[in-house]
Amino acid sequence: MPLPDDFRSLCSHQVVPDEHGLPIQLVREALTAARDDPGSNLGDHLACAFDFLVSVRFHNSLKPENWLWCPHCSLDIHSVLNACPACCLEERFVHVRGNKPGSGVIGPVTSSSLQDLIAALFAETSNGKKLVYTCREPADLLLADTARRAAFFCEVKSAPLFTAPCALPHQSDFNVVGNPLAHNHRLGIMRQFHKLDVSLFVPVRDNGFQLVPLGAGPGAPDWAEVGLLNALRSDPGLFPRISRAWRDLWILYQTKASADPRFWLTGGCGRPRNPGDGWPTDGKGRPQGSISDGKTSVGMDRTDDIKKSTFQVLKLGVEHRSALERSGWDVGIGLLGNLPAARHYDNYLSSYENVVWSRTEAETTPASWSNLFDAVASFTVSRIRSTFLTDLLDFGRSWL
Repeated sequence: MPLPDDFRSLCSHQVVPDEHGLPIQLVREALTAARDDPGSNLGDHLACAFDFLVSVRFHNSLKPENWLWCPHCSLDIHSVLNACPACCLEERFVHVRGNKPGSGVIGPVTSSSLQDLIAALFAETSNGKKLVYTCREPADLLLADTARRAAFFCEVKSAPLFTAPCALPHQSDFNVVGNPLAHNHRLGIMRQFHKLDVSLFVPVRDNGFQLVPLGAGPGAPDWAEVGLLNALRSDPGLFPRISRAWRDLWILYQTKASADPRFWLTGGCGRPRNPGDGWPTDGKGRPQGSISDGKTSVGMDRTDDIKKSTFQVLKLGVEHRSALERSGWDVGIGLLGNLPAARHYDNYLSSYENVVWSRTEAETTPASWSNLFDAVASFTVSRIRSTFLTDLLDFGRSWL
């Protein structure tokens, strides 16, 4: 079914997943994991898939510079956050400037990863009846259920819970740069970089970690994405293992359970109260900086993003709702992300979800009302005020 003309004024192009690409493989893995473990939630598996898709897309442009040699685990690590991840797991905190991508990379990668996974999920489960379109300002995405004639135009705010660092056994061709860091760590440049076999570093229970092989060829186009795709295809047990590890991290993030050292590998974790002698201090001996600050908060949890997106959703409704509803479809407008605002929901979103608005002349009784948010949706939790959106946005339900 073609989209109504009023929709096309906002839409740019349909997101069509590559049948042989990583997003489709990750969705298939998530669906299988949910079927095989009835006690698990499909939304959690999809949120895990998002994090690993984002991680390898960041690492597609991996560089030979700024690798960290950790003598305690004999690994060379390309850390994303500002600390040695292996040492964090042993509650030994060694500060290093991480390799966080710039904002010009983070936004496009997280947005494209979210839309690619949802398009892959729809392709696998709806027989072509549910579609995803990118949009023009002020909308980011359209999710459309052509059978139900239901549409959700949304602002997207997404950010990973866990960005897996790259790691490999310590190389003799490690060109040391600068003075030693705390606890005998060294920074360096990797020689013979394009020949190295690189893995993802994933924390697991009991203060350990698993290395997920990506293979050789860092720096080649899409090498990390292709590497994870091959790893998933060759090891049927890989996704369930990393999904269990991811779900542990999600619980730690929500509960701020910093007593578990894996907490320090999650976004927005802050800094340990007493990080020890591996951490920089000011002139009075007080620790400075963080492993990961609030700018890397998870999903929709960055407060600045919540404020901006609330206005953007209102702008979308005020400027376009009337025209979109002329289509004869049920139209919803709201917010979409990979994960909900787990920490800031009560203070920044809960009261606004119940807001309705109407545009009328002064001293005139409104004839109709519109929801500010018809839904605030994510893979793990979706709060839906307009029930016609349930089949589009309840990602935690059984799509099996």
